[in-house]
Amino acid sequence: MNREITLSAMWRVFKRSFIIILAVTIAVMLIAGLVTKFMIKETFSSSVTFYVVNTSIDTEYTTTSLLAATENLANMYIEIIKGDVTMDSLIEYLKTEYELEYTSGQLLNMMSTSIDGDSSTFVVKIENTNEEIAFIIARYLAQNVPTIIKSFVTPNVTGTNTGKMNIERVKVLKNPTLHTEADSPSLIMNVIVAGMAAAVLTYAAALVVALCNVTVKNEEDLKAAVSSKYPLIGFIPSWSNK
Repeated sequence: MNREITLSAMWRVFKRSFIIILAVTIAVMLIAGLVTKFMIKETFSSSVTFYVVNTSIDTEYTTTSLLAATENLANMYIEIIKGDVTMDSLIEYLKTEYELEYTSGQLLNMMSTSIDGDSSTFVVKIENTNEEIAFIIARYLAQNVPTIIKSFVTPNVTGTNTGKMNIERVKVLKNPTLHTEADSPSLIMNVIVAGMAAAVLTYAAALVVALCNVTVKNEEDLKAAVSSKYPLIGFIPSWSNK
């Protein structure tokens, strides 16, 4: 016997299963909250923003040329930051000053970078389960990267009819700060997502069960079962001999 899925049928299933859906949703949200709070390690971050400085004394260049040049240089400077010279000095610093031993690969896994080509800036973000370590590494980069980069390259960028641009310095635009609030995981977000998923899946399961159940329990079930094939003449009322 086929059951037609209608809005009224879906609403009836929801009303019948509301208590179960609510109970499962609350249980899953509690479990998600406990797992997030006690089983998933918090991750903290600290970021430093660098600015590519144009030191040109010749101003006959286009804005497009300057932005393109600074973006390319930002990419190159990021590669220098990720290079052996910077990583080796950082490893030695952490070992000497804080007795922390990290490999270059571990440090690179903590690091993420982004470039804002429109403003000639790039950001280096450090993530770690310890907020102080993230801050220490970001602070070291802020203090030492400009010197390291300057020791590598002093580029001259020349474009056709655009003049000469000497973009040779990187300055710290925003120093890192010590964040005591974790970036991830988000307890509220995890609980909300888990609750929504539990509610939807529980309702879907209840709907499937209802559609697979061919037992006739009331007038509406009888109509749904036979009205499409046979005309419904009437109903036999129930009575008692009291």
